[in-house]
Amino acid sequence: MYWQLLRRDRILCNYWSGALVSRLGSNMTMIALAWIVLVRTHSPLQSGMVYAFASLPVLLGGPVVGALVDRLSRKRMMLTADLARATLIGLIPVGWALGLGSVWWIYGVIFVNTLWGLVFGTSERAMMPHLAGTDRLPVVNSLLAMTRHGADLVGPVLGGVLVAGLDHPSWVLVLDAATFVWSFMMIRTLPEELSPQRVEASPQHHVSISLQIKEGAQYLLHHRIVWALGLTMALANVMAGPLENLFLIATHTRLRMGADGFGLLVTALGGGLLIGAWLAPRLFSRWSTFSVVYSGILLFALALMGFGQTHAGWLGVLAALVIGLAMSPVNIGITTWLQQKVPSEYRGRVFGLLGSLNQFLSPIAMVTAGWALQQQPVSAVATVLAGIGVLVFVGGYLFVRSRMAPDKETGSRFHA
Repeated sequence: MYWQLLRRDRILCNYWSGALVSRLGSNMTMIALAWIVLVRTHSPLQSGMVYAFASLPVLLGGPVVGALVDRLSRKRMMLTADLARATLIGLIPVGWALGLGSVWWIYGVIFVNTLWGLVFGTSERAMMPHLAGTDRLPVVNSLLAMTRHGADLVGPVLGGVLVAGLDHPSWVLVLDAATFVWSFMMIRTLPEELSPQRVEASPQHHVSISLQIKEGAQYLLHHRIVWALGLTMALANVMAGPLENLFLIATHTRLRMGADGFGLLVTALGGGLLIGAWLAPRLFSRWSTFSVVYSGILLFALALMGFGQTHAGWLGVLAALVIGLAMSPVNIGITTWLQQKVPSEYRGRVFGLLGSLNQFLSPIAMVTAGWALQQQPVSAVATVLAGIGVLVFVGGYLFVRSRMAPDKETGSRFHA
């Protein structure tokens, strides 16, 4: 299905190749930078700050970026983001050559680079219905999700190999900068008419960014189904956020596995995400969006509860695989539904606001779960997280199902 789609559509194939190589490069860079900071400072805390500075922009900049994406050409925003990221990543080795070796230089570049990544990702989600078309949207979203999950599995391994094998880890950053240049070249192949309707074409051209953000928030809050699905995605991420910490503690206390066992659990989760993305279009071609999304939430909860109760390593790995399998269709289904139902002029702001909500809730969930794991056994924490999923499932049937029912009559069953 996917390869036939890419063979038939050269523009989409070009876009996909840019997404693949840039995601691989970004994963390699995160490994390289964390390693470089650790070697320079000998501080696990400061190396961990690499990932913290890569998360802050989504929390702080989501609403503003969403408003800009709705105001300007999304294709142009993506091109600018790629050029900016190529330049920023290249600035790190240049800074070292000029004597700017402070870790704060690295943190600053990471922060701004991730902010441009937010611009690119929000523009991509808002633009995708124009690129893929309504009928192909779930398949294209699944393909891009598979690409991200595959790169997330391969990229860190490749980054580690390159850091160990090259004369200096900065060469990894040079390679990453080149991947953004390739992505830029591929995005340039998108036809101009695929750019969305621009705000300047309407009387809202002179509306301030702050007022646009307010209008986006009002749209989100006044459309209950949009808010409910956004909250569903956010709570699913609350359940998923503490998973690696949960796996780590379970490895030592319940499953009696070593570091290799922890790595196996994380790999099983990533493999499940990849397989789930591959299966998603087939699921949406047979069942409604609502059924796939909320059944996935329930399966996620049951697998998480099972993980908390098992003492067998192989069952833990199986549960991690099932969790990943359940997560992908949930995220793909909600994203696709929002892309199809939210008007183009609001799409950037909706995704920007929901991204900030996710980024706000996920760290809170991670910290809270980490504190709880110091006080309570893995089984208790896993049960609480699974309970959130059960509540979301029940709430979906009570409050969301009736509002999504009319979509079935207008073609909400996606066709692979």
